[in-house]
Amino acid sequence: MSFLENLKGEAHKIKEFVEEHGLGHTVKKGVIGTFKTVSGAVDRNDNHDDPDEKEVDKIREEICESHRFRSFAGQRSQNAVKWYIDGHDYFWAVSEILDAAKECIFILDWWLSPELYLRRPPADFPQFRLDRLLKRKAEQGVKVYICVYKEVTQTMNMSSNHTKEALQALHPNIKVMRHPDHIGTEHDVQFWSHHEKLVVVDNHRACIGGLDLCFGRWDTHNHPLADCHPTDFTRTLFPGQDYNNGRVMDFQQVDNFVSNQVSILETARMPWHDVHLALAGPVVLDVVQHFVERWNKVKKEKYKDDVTYDWLAFPHHIAKYPSEPVSRLPGSEMLDEIGTKFHSVWQPTDASSQDQQQQQPQHQHHAQEGGLNALTPFEPPEGATSAAYDDHYQRISGTCNVQVVRSVSDWSHGVLKEQSIQNAYVQMIQEANHFIYIENQFFLSNAGDGGPVVNKIAKAL
Repeated sequence: MSFLENLKGEAHKIKEFVEEHGLGHTVKKGVIGTFKTVSGAVDRNDNHDDPDEKEVDKIREEICESHRFRSFAGQRSQNAVKWYIDGHDYFWAVSEILDAAKECIFILDWWLSPELYLRRPPADFPQFRLDRLLKRKAEQGVKVYICVYKEVTQTMNMSSNHTKEALQALHPNIKVMRHPDHIGTEHDVQFWSHHEKLVVVDNHRACIGGLDLCFGRWDTHNHPLADCHPTDFTRTLFPGQDYNNGRVMDFQQVDNFVSNQVSILETARMPWHDVHLALAGPVVLDVVQHFVERWNKVKKEKYKDDVTYDWLAFPHHIAKYPSEPVSRLPGSEMLDEIGTKFHSVWQPTDASSQDQQQQQPQHQHHAQEGGLNALTPFEPPEGATSAAYDDHYQRISGTCNVQVVRSVSDWSHGVLKEQSIQNAYVQMIQEANHFIYIENQFFLSNAGDGGPVVNKIAKAL
């Protein structure tokens, strides 16, 4: 029997097996996925060789060159900033910020657990479970946009599909994207992720830091190793999947949030220490720009013709503030026409009114007392117009100069690589006079010039 006949025989056996076990759809899906992966690798669209792409890249490069650390965003003054140490403090704060939402909520997360309790004990605050809070705001008319990391399922257990399906089933106003796609698509990315944790509410307040809205992150300053309420489960602090120890066993079946593979009687929980920031002020515009760029990139790549996911417009008033860097980006005006645009009190529609406010000395005292007020949800008097809401925020300013830096590239943002956050790290290290303190979950760097690792933090040290 010839080799060709042997090959045909084996192919026939495979065909019979597929038909017998009803695997036709799976095989077809696999073949299509393989074709997309190969075609995407052969004809990649990340080299930015199109004339229009080159023009956009040139403008972005000029913008970055004009800013410290070569960031897409410059420094902005009069911002209020507050930090939160550990999940107990941050999750309570973000529950207040989310609960105050009037128009929109933006969330970028590496992992998001819909069943996460933001306030503890859960028995005292059932309404502040994340999914219930988002559902309540969506029912009030708030638009919720969420983008989470799409994990490699063979190596990770976050179940981003559960996150998407569970949240989108709550209300049509909640939209969830997963990104990036992996093997089997034209845009497969393998293992890359940005590990971002970002929340923006109404273009007014933003939260950035190290705490995902997910299981295992809520903790107090004393980091208890056990949930010591053996006789009263209404006092439980770490329900279900939230009691975890990744050193013993990673999370399992997180869609079944009430279950737990770790014994609360025999195994200590793993503490989680982290920090997060809340921001209010003009710098929020740059945080929103980052989210909008990410959302629209994923929309274009995965959901271009899906009307379920709308395009987002930048919150900036481009016509009134032509000096804003975002006004130079091609396509900004088009997004104003086709994209959903939410109100921004940090950049009034009437530019002259802002100039007038900056010249009025009677508002200067707010710079001292207004920092925390800018981060505190504000309810205008009953019957007041939106102008009262705007006036409250326009008259309050913080005292901090803030600049947004980031790490993005073509696969995540559709732009050439920006590493302004690394540039900031390196410059800070090089300018140090007395001491350097670094606390990080992971540390992978290169002290030399060769090799595949191009992170230069170690070299700066």
